[in-house]
Amino acid sequence: GDLAFLVDAARTPAGVAERVSRWRERGLAIVTVTPNGLWDRDPSEGFTPIAQVMSHPRMRDAAFVIVPHDRRPDQSDAVAARQVLMALRDAHVIDRVMIADATRYAEARAVLALADVHLAGRMHSAISAWSNAVPTVVRGYQKKAFGQAQSVVQSDCVVNPRASPELLVDVLQHVLATRVARSRTI
Repeated sequence: GDLAFLVDAARTPAGVAERVSRWRERGLAIVTVTPNGLWDRDPSEGFTPIAQVMSHPRMRDAAFVIVPHDRRPDQSDAVAARQVLMALRDAHVIDRVMIADATRYAEARAVLALADVHLAGRMHSAISAWSNAVPTVVRGYQKKAFGQAQSVVQSDCVVNPRASPELLVDVLQHVLATRVARSRTI
């Protein structure tokens, strides 16, 4: 439900904190991503917008932790996460991407807290990231996304869920550049 990501954070799943630490040592920004099984898998296109964002040349200084949330069979984010990985054929990208095996909400919350910026495909993950003072770009598939983002002074970070990968990269780059100031307003 709507309160799912308000639980206290647990320990991060095995290997996530260590990998994030190694990426930070390399100077990479950490972007967590919750895909949305409703629109991040499109068999007719054979790729996902998220994979295009991750492999975009302007995102070379970022590493990505995919955090699936909704596991319902008809809209599984875990399936979408695997499809994102399959769409990433560039070896230079794949070493900067992982799926966090966060099967409990508390684990997902702990992973989201590690981020410099969160790219939310689900409102619950956006709320969790904001509650950890993590600036968040929300793919706003419901009107409530705009109201929630406005309440934490982040309304400029809500994009249409069908926004082009180029627009998502533009917004992510802007939020990464302003993340310190943004985290103070959340």
